[in-house]
Amino acid sequence: MGEPHPCMSRHRPLPCALACLDLDGTLIDPEGDSASRETLSLLLTVATALGTRLAYATGRGAAEVHQLVAAGELPRPGFLLAELGTVLYAWEEDGPREMAESPAWTAWDGPLIERLAGARPELRPRRPERSGPYKKTFTVDAGEQAAVREILARQLTAAGLRVHLLFEPPSLLFVVPAGSGKEVALRVLRSRLGIAAADVLAAGDGEVDRGLLREAGQAILVGNATEALKDQVRREAPHVHVAQRRSAAGVLEGLAALWGGSKVPGGPRVDRALRED
Repeated sequence: MGEPHPCMSRHRPLPCALACLDLDGTLIDPEGDSASRETLSLLLTVATALGTRLAYATGRGAAEVHQLVAAGELPRPGFLLAELGTVLYAWEEDGPREMAESPAWTAWDGPLIERLAGARPELRPRRPERSGPYKKTFTVDAGEQAAVREILARQLTAAGLRVHLLFEPPSLLFVVPAGSGKEVALRVLRSRLGIAAADVLAAGDGEVDRGLLREAGQAILVGNATEALKDQVRREAPHVHVAQRRSAAGVLEGLAALWGGSKVPGGPRVDRALRED
């Protein structure tokens, strides 16, 4: 086994000052290994107790994440980059509260976007909780994506809106403000906390996480990402560890690589919660 990562110690069990993790497909995965998820959750809980800041960067809204944390499904974070990073929250005693640094996006009109997109028969709106104030979500068949993107983008631009259309394989279409993204939200949070990119760990599984992984000095793409995304990340961001294992197990695999050896951090049971410190 190699030498531990210089930021890793008994009093700092993660090699970072800020861990910014995607949820669906990364921490939340019905097909994932439940034991790995429990180990990773305990590791995150111990790490935050010892000073590492924890943020979730997700497409979900604050209410959904709050429910998962309250139910004990997720470790409590310090921050939430919700709705694909379009709204930023600090986690207070009673739950998430929108941060003053959260952007007020201009040239955006959610109801108008819904009307224009709803006129396209190829687009099918997802249930309301899958959209938000600055994120609209639809499904579209893969064979129709290119045509829909061109037509809808032209219509939205003609209406005076500045938006970004982002496809997530195999069938999701997100409409978000131009200039937004998880990586943009991470920059805002880093600036607030005074943390350098080199001291940030990020993990994700999808196209919407690609910028987030590039923005972090230490990053993990878990094994359930598409092969196309893996190839793109290897070319564009060689510092990212592309894991073989999926979701939480892939994050633990990546942490072992960042640690500098083959030992999976966090076992057994995070070394008995770091010997109860």
